[in-house]
Amino acid sequence: MRNKLSFVLVLVCFQSGMLFAQRSLRFTADTRNTKEAANLMDMSYYQQAYLKLNSYLNNFRHDNKDKQVFDYQSACHNYLLCALKLDKPDAEANLIRFVEETPFTTLRQTGSFELGKYSYEHNRFDAAIRYYEAVGIELLTNQELIQRNFELGYSYLVTGQLDKVEPYFQSAKSIPGEYFKPGNYYHGLLAYYKKNYKEARESFIAVKEDERYKKIIPFYLTEIDYMSGEKEKALTAALQYLRSDDKLYYENELNQMVAQIYCEKEDYANAELYYTHFISKAKSVRDEDYFKLGYCQYAQGKTSDAITHLDMVSKNSVELSQHSKYLLAICYLKTNQKEKAVRSLEKYRALTTDAEQKELVDMALAKLSYEDGDNEQAKIKLQGFLSDYPESVIAGDANELLTYLYTKAQDYTEALSTMKKMNKLNFNLQKVYQKVSYARAISLLKASDTEGAAMDFLETKKFPADRNLVSLSDFWLAECHYRQGKYEEALSDCDFFLNIADTVSMPEYTKRMHLTKAHIYLRDKDSARLIQEYPLATGDTNTTDLFMRMDSVKANYIPEKVPDVTLDPYVAIYELPEEKIDFVYKPIPLKPLALNTEIRREDQTNFVKAGFGNLSSMEVGAGYNFDPLLKFPLYADFNYSTSRGKISYQDVNQLHAGVYSKIEISEHTVDASLEVDRNRLYYYGYDHNLYPKDYPDTKQSFQNIGVYANIKPLHENTAGIDYKTDFYMGLYTDRNTAGEYSVRVDAPISKQLKADVKVQSDVLIDANIYFVKSRDVQGNSLISWRPAVTKQIEKLRIKAGLYPTFGQKVYLLPDVSILYPLSEKYAHLELAWQKHVRLNTFRQLTEANPFLFTYNQVQQSANTEIFAGIRGNALSHISYAFRSGISMIDHLPLFVNDTAFDNKQFNVLYEAQATAFIFDATVDYTLNSDIQAGGSLNLRPVLHLATQQEAWHYVPSKASFYGKVRLMKYLVLKADLIMMAGSKAVLKEASTGKPYVKSIGSGIDLNVFGSIYLS
Repeated sequence: MRNKLSFVLVLVCFQSGMLFAQRSLRFTADTRNTKEAANLMDMSYYQQAYLKLNSYLNNFRHDNKDKQVFDYQSACHNYLLCALKLDKPDAEANLIRFVEETPFTTLRQTGSFELGKYSYEHNRFDAAIRYYEAVGIELLTNQELIQRNFELGYSYLVTGQLDKVEPYFQSAKSIPGEYFKPGNYYHGLLAYYKKNYKEARESFIAVKEDERYKKIIPFYLTEIDYMSGEKEKALTAALQYLRSDDKLYYENELNQMVAQIYCEKEDYANAELYYTHFISKAKSVRDEDYFKLGYCQYAQGKTSDAITHLDMVSKNSVELSQHSKYLLAICYLKTNQKEKAVRSLEKYRALTTDAEQKELVDMALAKLSYEDGDNEQAKIKLQGFLSDYPESVIAGDANELLTYLYTKAQDYTEALSTMKKMNKLNFNLQKVYQKVSYARAISLLKASDTEGAAMDFLETKKFPADRNLVSLSDFWLAECHYRQGKYEEALSDCDFFLNIADTVSMPEYTKRMHLTKAHIYLRDKDSARLIQEYPLATGDTNTTDLFMRMDSVKANYIPEKVPDVTLDPYVAIYELPEEKIDFVYKPIPLKPLALNTEIRREDQTNFVKAGFGNLSSMEVGAGYNFDPLLKFPLYADFNYSTSRGKISYQDVNQLHAGVYSKIEISEHTVDASLEVDRNRLYYYGYDHNLYPKDYPDTKQSFQNIGVYANIKPLHENTAGIDYKTDFYMGLYTDRNTAGEYSVRVDAPISKQLKADVKVQSDVLIDANIYFVKSRDVQGNSLISWRPAVTKQIEKLRIKAGLYPTFGQKVYLLPDVSILYPLSEKYAHLELAWQKHVRLNTFRQLTEANPFLFTYNQVQQSANTEIFAGIRGNALSHISYAFRSGISMIDHLPLFVNDTAFDNKQFNVLYEAQATAFIFDATVDYTLNSDIQAGGSLNLRPVLHLATQQEAWHYVPSKASFYGKVRLMKYLVLKADLIMMAGSKAVLKEASTGKPYVKSIGSGIDLNVFGSIYLS
């Protein structure tokens, strides 16, 4: 928001037909606040307009009026536009909802146009496209059409929809004005994005000296050099710009480009330097930026730094996440962080589709499990690996590890089986094979399985890594063969042992081998050899009668235990190939592509206003935003207006002053204000011929001081519940010691249960205490709970509400309506039954008729309306709304002249039950935002009165017409014509003082309003 002061000059002409005790109709029109707000919006005084519309809509909520009529919809539309301009919470969401729901084309189109501008200004270009495409160009002024075309083309460009861009920029760059140079600039951008670098270069060079682009275009020219293959030229230019004191807007993007070029040259040290500069200054860092920096560090062996940046890559980018997890795994392995390596490899495996890489990763994960000591997991993974990759070139590694696992588990059968599947055993595995074969052979021999044991003892000798085990195998083979009766083979085994074994170190085994041979010779009755072997086996040299002395059966040799198989330490080698990546240059999206938004958006919050008109009218006002000074939200405004009619004492002046602030508490925003209003007038409706000019007791004034608060959530809640709270507390007094204390709390809440069902509730507390000096104090309060359900049945929308309400009486207020689109665009039909209670507070009555006596008896009114209506659009520029029905009002307030004295004041009488006919019609013609005209007719003729003779000072009909034309950007002319039907009044004859009924003529008020804005 710009902190500047603007001045507006207002020229006003009133032509009014005055009624006895009526001010100019301009001051009493129901739509006064909405018209003043529209005038303020024409001058971009959105803060002031917002405040007036907020007041109007808050009061509107408590009146029984059709919320679908054009006046109300226009007020909502303007209120939401102001909220959008002021960046109020949920303003955009509320305007979007309004645009979707309003039946009026002109409001929907202008709302979409403003949403398009808002989205564009906030760099949400997809949304800007959506809203701008929904705008009918026939409702736009020439300037708005150029703006829409330019910003729509810009949005297409930024979102890469290049095929749609050219006609929009073509129209902008061809028309002299504020879009001429931007059009040419973006034409260059379009050529750039279409890779037409020659044309882009020419366009950029043509506007490179323009102040808006001179710090932007060098980046594009440098990037064009890069894209055209002149990378050294681009590098030289970029480094020159980066070292210059005259900084560019896209300077940091040049850091990225320089880093990219160095990366492509495999100069990773310089690439790291410039990526670091880029990331440190970037407003938001992309995954690929972290990845590239991490890769440069990885390529230099800066493993710890690489881990830091690679770990910043989010999982949202699948390809980058895949590469980063792989590199992280390698880095973790290099730094012995094996648990983290496992996690990274598992994530990488889940992302990659490369079968060869999956194979390597599966093997690495199995090895990591083995090294971690998780033997069961390692076995499962290795078995799975061999099942998935039976032909793998690294299947041998898997079998080797499985062998070790089976050996550790003493599952020697599986260990041997696994080794036998391998084509070739390395030396370590040969040692394992020998040990496992021997251990299993001993195990079988202890189980008396000499056949199996003999086979394994033979396998032990297959890889004679340990000569001692070979000798032991021969020993036990001799035992096995002896038990089997294979004596010749046993003798051969004994000889092998005795000839090869280190018999010196194995004396016991040696003696037993000699003993075995002796028993074989004994069996064969080979006495010569027996005599030779026996002494060697026993150490007994007495060889006489050996056949008699020796047992004929040899005792079995039994192994003491199955030997433990010890394994050499396994050193895992992780065969994860180093990854070399060719990076594609991906410049960050440049949004916006220019230094500033091309169109100036201003809320003229700070202003001074002065206006003059006939009827001695004058108006002055001012508003100022103190935020920049106080560093705290605070706005203040002031307005004073005065008018003097042709009748003595027909003077009116109004004063308003307010301060407004905003605070945030517990995820809620609170808009708070303190406002003071004064309305000063004179009782001029007496017979000026009968009473003197300086007649006393004609002065009256009304003052109100109030505190307002509006509480809303800052964000949508997860439950999808919409809610807010409005609070008001104030004191309203007049000059004659009458007054009213008021407290009002209104807390609506709603939730969309389903796409076709919405529930809502509203708790309203309106408490008032009315007092007059020397009179009884009167309470005038109301508590209402307003639950309702809205159901959509295909095109039919039904709302049903029944509101328990406690005031002077207890009510159940119906709110039932049925809405059906006869045509989505042209006609919507509504049937409704509604009832509303009006408190008739001191303030409400005196605002309707400020000439009342100070004291009146409080009486609340209840108004029931049953009506049918139709609203919609005729062609593109005309909106209409009609409704007709019956109104039944209990305790309708009527105003009766004081015929007992001087006729200048009124008493309030309440009609017990009045019935009135309803007919409302509104037609609006909007050519565009510069030209608008329309009119409305409101008929409320009374059909029946139960207690009163006449509907005193009741206006049965009103018609109003309006028009607007903007002659120049800051010069607006407006006109309003208001006509009211006459009413019945009680007067008294001057001669006799006898009262009589008089029909008062109609009133007409023509206001011509001109304003010019001076910055």
